[in-house]
Amino acid sequence: TKSTKQNAFNLLAIGYNAKLQSACVSALKQKVNDACWGETEGALCNIKSTALAILALDHVGEKVEAHVNWLLSKKMQQTGLTWYLEIDSTNKTECDINGKKVTIDDNKKIIGAPPAGLIKAYNDYWFEIKDIAKNYTISCDKDFVTALLYQTPDNSAYFISSTTQTASEFDTITEKVSSYCFSTSNVCDYEGSLWATIALAKVGKDISDYLPYITAMAEKTDNRKYIPSAFLYILTHSDDYYNELISLEKSNNYWDESRNKYYDTALALLALNGVSTNEVESAKRYLTSSQLETGCW
Repeated sequence: TKSTKQNAFNLLAIGYNAKLQSACVSALKQKVNDACWGETEGALCNIKSTALAILALDHVGEKVEAHVNWLLSKKMQQTGLTWYLEIDSTNKTECDINGKKVTIDDNKKIIGAPPAGLIKAYNDYWFEIKDIAKNYTISCDKDFVTALLYQTPDNSAYFISSTTQTASEFDTITEKVSSYCFSTSNVCDYEGSLWATIALAKVGKDISDYLPYITAMAEKTDNRKYIPSAFLYILTHSDDYYNELISLEKSNNYWDESRNKYYDTALALLALNGVSTNEVESAKRYLTSSQLETGCW
């Protein structure tokens, strides 16, 4: 019996053939457990299997709303990232944060005790957000800007959230951490979160809340085998992720981060779909030359 992953990839590959498409849809739907999928029929549902099934079924025009809703029900906010709030102004300014007064001095340092949920950090230049579920409403007596930053506990690098807010004197900005992963337990599922974010993007959902986690955790050694740069290039079209993905191609014209070079090469080429470079064309030639007469690898 084929796995959910095999059924989903089969459907993605032969969606152009109506007869085979119908058989693949039926095989995939046989494995559904209410609104979600496990690795095989009867197995416990997981994030990756459900996301792959959504991608495949949506590809051939099947309804996936119930399955998308199941995926969204598995969002989790505690992603293990440390979050910071920065308030900056050209001049010294007094700010009110949730009813508590603090001063941003000329040297940009914070003077005064912050409200509940925040502590001073980074040599008193930023606030560390200890309560990520709270809204932080900020007003200052000079023009000011705010930004959210985040990092993983084991990495000294900081990531800046994509949105920086600006306000005139005495106007108000509200900042709130909006960052999620996907999980069927109380621990984030990184590979599942990669595929879930791709699936949600494919069906037109806003995926900005999932990018901080998958971006920050891409550097972890245990996650490199999933080739996160492939997913992040699909999602952001950033040159940085394109360059990183290309740099992973082996000299023999394939990718092999998970020790499954056909899967890894196919994933990289999926991300690079529509790109025509020597690296991409050589990888296609590699796959074609490796294919058996039966059509498989």
